Amino acid sequence: MASKLIKANPDSAKDILKDAIGCTVTKDEHDRLNMIKNCDGWQRYREAGIRVWDTEKNTPVNYPA
Repeated sequence: MASKLIKANPDSAKDILKDAIGCTVTKDEHDRLNMIKNCDGWQRYREAGIRVWDTEKNTPVNYPA
């Protein structure tokens, strides 16, 4: 998402951000995510071995593609 936003114009930025999802991580998880430089989005979480939990549904998230 970050790389898409860097290249976006004001109109396309709105479309990109409508799909944004907030995620709270621990300091350890944040540090692990910062070590992942070769990908974006949910792939970073996969690479860092971080399990995401959907607090609305109280279920683990199956990472979207």
